[in-house]
Amino acid sequence: MPLCIVLIRSAGKKLTRRATALQERGGDLTASLSESLQSALEIRAYNLQEP
Repeated sequence: MPLCIVLIRSAGKKLTRRATALQERGGDLTASLSESLQSALEIRAYNLQEP
């Protein structure tokens, strides 16, 4: 097997792992942001209710 194929496969695997980790971190950030915004809306709605 030529050396360039080995190097390309190795680099591809590393890039795939990094891209997957980056997507997971982005998903965690999106979930956290969504939860924060939803909590603010719920608090605002709760304060608007009449006792």
